[in-house]
Amino acid sequence: MSLPVASLGPARNGVPRLSCAGPKPRGGYDPHKWITNPHCQQKMRSIIILIVYASMRIGEVLALRWKEVLRDRIIMDERFYEEEFDDMKTQAGKREVPFDRHGAILAALKRM
Repeated sequence: MSLPVASLGPARNGVPRLSCAGPKPRGGYDPHKWITNPHCQQKMRSIIILIVYASMRIGEVLALRWKEVLRDRIIMDERFYEEEFDDMKTQAGKREVPFDRHGAILAALKRM
């Protein structure tokens, strides 16, 4: 069973469109400002948290499945690329991502 991430919105060139409503945060691309933007869609905020705090790529976030989320870590062994699920390109891409001690990663997963 996949997380409900890949169905966020209409895709453009095979990439789901992710956007925030409302005013854009000032000061450039500071990830913390995007995470704390109250106008961001909840799923978008969760995706940003996973990218920033778990060092995941967007294709890895979109390919997440609940069976890969364990009690204390996420097993990364698949990616979403060119409109399909695929294995990682290299063995180094297959890895385990531990949850952070503050609970931000687990909270983001629960909101998805």
